[in-house]
Amino acid sequence: MFGYPGNKTVDLKPFFVPENMDTSEWTGKDFEFLLVGNIQIPAGEYDNLMTPNSFDWTKVTMKNSTIYTVNEESYNFSQDTDGLHMSFTPGFTYTIARQIVNEIIKNLNQAGQTAELAVLGFPIVYLKSKTAGGRELFDTP
Repeated sequence: MFGYPGNKTVDLKPFFVPENMDTSEWTGKDFEFLLVGNIQIPAGEYDNLMTPNSFDWTKVTMKNSTIYTVNEESYNFSQDTDGLHMSFTPGFTYTIARQIVNEIIKNLNQAGQTAELAVLGFPIVYLKSKTAGGRELFDTP
């Protein structure tokens, strides 16, 4: 929970982002992706399926974790009860991240997997966007 003026609090758990939300200024600290569906990736196919085709990328494996780097920014995956959770470093723009995840979903679907995207945002971003619309900062989503 995070406190705001007037003793209002907001639970900082991620929320599903509506399609019409302005994400133009978002960076990797403002969002995460969740790939949902019947996704079972053979170990030997992971790099081919989970990386973009239109960007050069590099891979670093550390302590049983794989990190992919694109344009000097990184992303990684973790297994979640609802699917594959995709996180980004703060310098990643939403636009580039969205292009990458769209390519990954295309790769997965072409390989016979069923994958869909859920975009997760964080309430503080939503509150900032509401401020731009003239509402008080401590309004809740």
